[in-house]
Amino acid sequence: MSNRIQFCPECGRPFGINDVCENCGHNINLQVETQENLSSPAENKENESITNQTHVNPHRHLWNPIEQVVVILGTYGWIFSAAISLLFLILSFIGVIASFSANFLIDLLFSGFALFLSVQYGRKFAERVKARDWYYIVNNVWIIGSFRIPKMLIIGLILVPLLNWWGGWIILLPVIAITFIGPVPTQWSVTKKMN
Repeated sequence: MSNRIQFCPECGRPFGINDVCENCGHNINLQVETQENLSSPAENKENESITNQTHVNPHRHLWNPIEQVVVILGTYGWIFSAAISLLFLILSFIGVIASFSANFLIDLLFSGFALFLSVQYGRKFAERVKARDWYYIVNNVWIIGSFRIPKMLIIGLILVPLLNWWGGWIILLPVIAITFIGPVPTQWSVTKKMN
């Protein structure tokens, strides 16, 4: 039995209990049975050959040399990001106490939010990167309309401005590499169920 989460081919959300999507009701077991019943023997042979093919990364000439760097940055980058957030939080707190300035109060809120994101999501991201679970990273998404965006890409994009444009790059760079040239293709659009 696999611990890997399966995602609905119709709406892109994770499957619930018994391989049924809680969002659109798609049942993966019915899909397989229906395809087997409707396919001719020639189509079955063609489908088998397609299913047995593995994805070959077209960017492997870029990915292979940097994979180890991505793993190191992805595994330990959240610690750096959290440390920078904590430093900004302490300096902002001192600034609020010393000057009672609204600017320091805003900085305090931003650095607190950045620390939360770094610890909450960065640690989970680091565990997946260390395990080289690229499939999970590109399929752990937020769905906005018909667009699937990897969560860590959005979080990295949020951390960059929160940490004065340089503190979040250590998390964002590995996410960009995994998303755009990594070994698992990123599916950006949600396929709609046809009635």
